[in-house]
Amino acid sequence: MVRLHRRLLLTLVALTASSCPAPTVAPPPPAEGEGEGEGEGEGEGEGEGEGEGEGEGEGEGEGEGEGEGEGEGEGEPDPDAVPFVVEGFGRATRGGWQPGHDDVVVTAFDDDGPGTLREALRSGGPRVITFARSGTIALQAPLLLPANVSIDGRGVTVTLQGKGLVLGGADDVIVTHLTISAVSPDSEDGLQMGAPGDPAVGVVVDHVTFVQTGTGGSSKNVDEAVSMVFGSHDVTIQHCRFEGWEKALLFGNGDVGADVDGAITATVHHNVFLNTGRRHPQARFGTFDVTNNLLSDWRFFDSPFVSPFPECFGAQIEDNGRLRFEGNVVSRQNHTFDDAPLGLSQAHDVSRCESGGILDERGTFVRGDNGDPDLAFGVGCAAGSVVDRPYDMGVDVADEALALALLAGAGNGR
Repeated sequence: MVRLHRRLLLTLVALTASSCPAPTVAPPPPAEGEGEGEGEGEGEGEGEGEGEGEGEGEGEGEGEGEGEGEGEGEGEPDPDAVPFVVEGFGRATRGGWQPGHDDVVVTAFDDDGPGTLREALRSGGPRVITFARSGTIALQAPLLLPANVSIDGRGVTVTLQGKGLVLGGADDVIVTHLTISAVSPDSEDGLQMGAPGDPAVGVVVDHVTFVQTGTGGSSKNVDEAVSMVFGSHDVTIQHCRFEGWEKALLFGNGDVGADVDGAITATVHHNVFLNTGRRHPQARFGTFDVTNNLLSDWRFFDSPFVSPFPECFGAQIEDNGRLRFEGNVVSRQNHTFDDAPLGLSQAHDVSRCESGGILDERGTFVRGDNGDPDLAFGVGCAAGSVVDRPYDMGVDVADEALALALLAGAGNGR
């Protein structure tokens, strides 16, 4: 897999002084043009030279064997393999890419009827659903996703407008390269996983853009971009873009206790959150890995004293849940309601704990354009906590280069 950025395998080190080491703070950005041209020129020159030399040497020494192997691999891809890399808790998910699956093409962009996405989701058995062209589907009701399905929007630009996706207890689901926009009303999510007594297991959300415009993202108008409840687990959210949505990610909603939601596991990596409000994520009871994301300019969407009483913060872990928060990039400006009276504002909190939540924060990077001098880390968290990652995953260095790579690569069509 070609990574967004250079890799650094971080050694697991128990934190001794506090739960959150001091973040890396970038210097102010240089004047336009200063230093950028020189660095790019050197990098390109070295890369081209090395690449040509290696290519000639390999061709002479390895020749026939490599050529035959590469030709066969490229000419005969496995039609049942997931066509991109998935990391984290959802890495074993296959979606519809299973032996004997059906390939279904959406040809109509109506809410329902022949050739529509809704009809394709009703058909039985493992299936991979693609689209004949780009377009927008104005949904009159949420789409109900069954088990063993992939919705694959690669190669086109497809937007679901007005309503979102509901998995309920569906297992083995992959959604890649879609845009979900303008969802309402306030009781509905962009994507919801899990139902009472029926968790969703094995879900991958990849290169999906969740976007609300104007005041549409306020909690007065819509609920979370993504919610995962009722013990759903083995979920990965990767390379997605969240924009203008007040409540981004909710993992465990408090309707059930640790006996159910303690099973929740989720990996959130290489995503971008722009102009959101809170919950990046807000997580309860389970185990969570939030790595190499960009949190940019979260803010209050209204006064904390106005119903439905908005909040504002970066990431929060609570109710004895465990959160590894590693290699993330953060930046925000000061906004109107940041300093609410009576100490009610948490807007400056990048990471925080409540009700026994356990945070292991490592390598957070503050961008040079940050305008909030009061950023706080590990608020309310116990010192020295370690949350181990139960799988191998490369971790990129959190710096300005990662931020720019995420902005360029996260979301539908990127």
